[in-house]
Amino acid sequence: ISDRTANSTMILYNMEGWTEVKRALIRFVGNSPYFSSALNGLRMRYVKWIFPRNMKKAGIDLLSYQYAMIPFSGLLSSEFDDLVESISSMSIHTVAVQENWDNLSSKTFINSKPNYFLVWGEQSAGHVKSIHNLSDTKTFIIGSPRFLPYNNSFKSSLNAPSVMPPIGDGASTVKRPYVLFTGTGDGIDDEFILRETMHILFTLNSEKTFSLIYRPHPFTRNRISSEFENEIQQLGVLFDASLSSRSVFHHCPLVTNAELVINQFSTMLLEALTCNVKVLLPTFVSRQVNYDYSGAINEWHHFMGLRMIPNVFISLNSLDYRNDLKRALISVPAQSANIVSWMIDSRPSKNLLCEFHKLICKNT
Repeated sequence: ISDRTANSTMILYNMEGWTEVKRALIRFVGNSPYFSSALNGLRMRYVKWIFPRNMKKAGIDLLSYQYAMIPFSGLLSSEFDDLVESISSMSIHTVAVQENWDNLSSKTFINSKPNYFLVWGEQSAGHVKSIHNLSDTKTFIIGSPRFLPYNNSFKSSLNAPSVMPPIGDGASTVKRPYVLFTGTGDGIDDEFILRETMHILFTLNSEKTFSLIYRPHPFTRNRISSEFENEIQQLGVLFDASLSSRSVFHHCPLVTNAELVINQFSTMLLEALTCNVKVLLPTFVSRQVNYDYSGAINEWHHFMGLRMIPNVFISLNSLDYRNDLKRALISVPAQSANIVSWMIDSRPSKNLLCEFHKLICKNT
């Protein structure tokens, strides 16, 4: 308890519903390894008994399939391990699929042993072995379907002015050049960083007049206030949060054609770097914390090496943010796509999936 009180991070953890009874129960189970092991054994017996019955009720004959693909999202849940263990017990090959960039490096540990793991790139393939110790699981790189529009065969079409999506409820037209500010799933510091960015952009004496687009995370847990939303729209900031903004690939032309993308280390930074677009990463937050992104950038496994990639600009504190933003804007874009392919493979994901399917069918 003293450690939790003394340490605070930039990630906002929601502890609602954590009653003292629940906390006491978790401490009891956690401090009793034998009891915990026995309880988990009973739970797994029940899961393996009920799972095939539920599949049968749903009209799914698992024994008719060569393998089952199981998404791994890194959630603090036993669901992934339960599915792998249950399906494996039926002598069916299990294929885990990485959902997002940080799933294998900053989420929960994997206790099961899937036969294959489909990952984004060489970086994540290493995390399967080094973090989760799945030495017997075969990794296969497939990239990610969300990066399909950034593939070379599609990328040139994203640069055409006609593909720029309408922004906001008023279907405002996007004017170039513009800076794209993208929010995070946590969202707690979006308003602070956006205020800083607006103040600097609108007061800079530059030959170019940059417009500003704010795209909050579609599933953000902490939205900006309605008062601030009205304020920024009155100042001319385009707010990309209409119903159409949630459509698949809506944001891709916005990323491809931006002069600069600003965010706090969301996966969107990989999308920008794949397009050779510059990114500015503020590591600071407005709250009193003793651990922020300035430490995470060198310590969180999926961030390691990010500093070395061209087009990446780091801002360590709000005092330097003005100069860091100016430096990022005037810098000439560099080639970052080839280097970032270590994190996210640049080949079409559907082609790699077909190759994997042929491989597993041949082996089984």
